[in-house]
Parts: sequence; structure tokens; C-alpha cells
Amino acid sequence: MKINRSKFFGERCVGTEVAGLAALFVCCSSGIVSYQANAVEVGLPGGWELASGLRVESQYDNNVSLTTEDTQGDWITRYSPRMRLSRESDISSFEANFGASHGIYQDDIKPEFTDYTADLAWQWQATSLVGMRASAAYVDVAQSIGAIAGPPDGESPILIEAERVRRPGAELGLIFGRQGAALQARVTYGQQVNKFADPTRDFTDNYAISEVTYDLTEHWAVGTQFIDRDLDYVESLDSVTRDSATKSLMGTVRFRLPKTNLELRAGELRRTFVAQERPNFSGVRWDLTASWSPRSYSTLSFTAGRNTQESEGLADLVSVDSRVLFWSHQWSGRLSSELSYGKSIGEFIGAGRTDEVLRSSMSIRYEPSDWFGLTVGASKLRNTTDQLAIGLENTRYTVGIEAPL
Repeated sequence: MKINRSKFFGERCVGTEVAGLAALFVCCSSGIVSYQANAVEVGLPGGWELASGLRVESQYDNNVSLTTEDTQGDWITRYSPRMRLSRESDISSFEANFGASHGIYQDDIKPEFTDYTADLAWQWQATSLVGMRASAAYVDVAQSIGAIAGPPDGESPILIEAERVRRPGAELGLIFGRQGAALQARVTYGQQVNKFADPTRDFTDNYAISEVTYDLTEHWAVGTQFIDRDLDYVESLDSVTRDSATKSLMGTVRFRLPKTNLELRAGELRRTFVAQERPNFSGVRWDLTASWSPRSYSTLSFTAGRNTQESEGLADLVSVDSRVLFWSHQWSGRLSSELSYGKSIGEFIGAGRTDEVLRSSMSIRYEPSDWFGLTVGASKLRNTTDQLAIGLENTRYTVGIEAPL
């Protein structure tokens, strides 16, 4: 029996730039069983591997409805099973992750809910010069307040979604160039469908991404990225359509050392609206990602940038400046911690509105054994707008345990 201490629950669901639970005992007849932290890993015939785990959390939420006034707090118990199926060979790999989270409010302030996430990715090296990658993801959550835990991913959402959001998406990409070669090229086509509790906000995002990177030296690399995106909103009689075509061209510079990584992307974005009532938009878009690991067990990450996001109301779009700082530290083989702080400022173009969102979180994780984990944490969210005197605040305290199914 092999012990693998990687964190099954720590893996992030694949998104669109891109992210059914089975009973584990059905697969145990293979006789090859290993344990991950928080998950059992089962070796199946044909090189397949199956892992599953369960997280149980007790969380206090001081604003369960995410309102600015008449806030109500309650204890929530969450049961979150996960499953991963994977296979890897010399020329291909496949991985699928499935998860659900069922929440129950202690005082029945709100009805019970279930969140769902799923993602799969398949990669095939067709020849020494051409590879193919296909991926799909599905997210269906009762609330969406943005990432307030985990390393920064380059974009902090300005909108706080107090009601259910569904986002299915898929991508297909071709990769050109030998593995490990200095010159690499990638072409990606994708689609993401965004569905909200208010159906007038629904839209589909169709995009194509072309990228070229070249390693100048062992430490320096440069590249270019072109994105062609079409946004198709549902028709609404109450507002002027926000259908648009967006094109952006970015240049990239990367610097890599054993303990330090820097990446800077900068360029221009232009959006052309179908409706003449909405003026076209152009502006600078950039993002900076930096990480430093003074020791193998400690990493400090920082992400900053300016991007455009979609608005929930009459605004044409939202121009967002964001900063995220993240620190993870492994105090011992069984004790680790994470801290994060993020700030986003969004200007709602065409609506004369500016929002500010502050997110912070901390968590401590202790693994007394290879199959059991204990996590305690807290997070805080503050959302203010210049159009309201009272802002939205949300604080959550969580205690959770994780074990194999």
C-alpha cells in the first residue's frame, strides 16, 4: 500500500480559460488500494485510478443572504463528497473530477441547497510536433462571492452573486511544437454559458485564443496572445442589448529562477457593441503575477492587473483593477497555513458607478494521520459602492474534517 500525501481537496476546479458520484467499494476488487490525504486512491485495470474523499464542515455565516440590511446569521453544515478518475499513458492523459456540497441551515433561515462542480480534461500527443487538448467544466452554485482562499488566479470578480449561478463550458485546443522546445504555439476554441437567477442577465461567451511563446534563455521567455471573443446576451425589452465583439492583443514576458517566477502581460482591448446606443470601448489591459519561494515549504504570491468583466445591470461593462496577495507555509509535515488578501475596484462603464471589494481569509490545516485532516479558517468580504451609503459585509468561520470515503 502506497501513501500519497497530496491534497485531493486542495485541487481547483478547472474553469473556462478555462472546470455522478460512484460508490468506492465497487472498485476495490482490484486489490490495489492506496490512500491520499483526504482521499482513497484505487488502482483499476487498464491503468485507471479512482480517488474519493469526504469533507464535513460546520460554518457560521453572519450574512447568509448576502444583503446590505437586515442581515441574518446562521450555522451551516456542509457535506462535500468528491471523486476523481484519471489515466495516464506515454502519449495521452485523462482526468475527471466530480463534486457536490450539500448545505443545511441550523435555524432554517434559508432552504437546504446543493452545489455541483465537475471538470474533465483529455490531452493527446498526436505526433512529436502536434498535441491536442479537450476540456469541459460545469459549475452550479447557490452563491458566488469570488475566490477568498487559495492562490491568486489572476482575476478577482467584482460582482457578488447572492443567488444561484450556473456555468457550463468547454474548450478544444491544438498545441504545436516539440515538448520542451523553445518555440511553442497554441490555438484554443471555447464556449462558456452563464445562467443566473435573473434570466435577463444570461449570456454566452464564444472565444478563440492564439498564443506563441519563445524561450530566449533558460530564465527569460517572451510571447504574444490574441483573443477574439463574442458575447451573446439573451434578448430583453427592458434594456439595450449588450451583444459585443472583443479583440485583445497582449505581449508576455516571463522570468524564471528556482525560487522566483515573474510574468507580465500587457496590451490593448477593444470592444465593439452591436447596439449603436452603446459606445465602443478600448483600453489597456495588463496583469502581473509574481511568486517567491525562499524555502520549498513557503511560497509568497502576488497578482495585480486590469481587466474587463460583465455587469449585472445597465452598464456596458466593468473595468476592474485588482490586487491579490497570498502566502502558504508548511510548518511541519502535518501542519500548514494559508493567508490571503485581495482588493478590487470596478468602474461600471456607462452607469457612473464604482464598487470596491475587499476579500481576506486565513486557514490552518492539521493532518494527524495520512488519511485524516482537520481545517479551521475564517474569511471576510466587504463590498461597497459609491451609490449606497451601506455596504455588504460577510464573515464566515469554518471548522472542517476530511477523510476517505
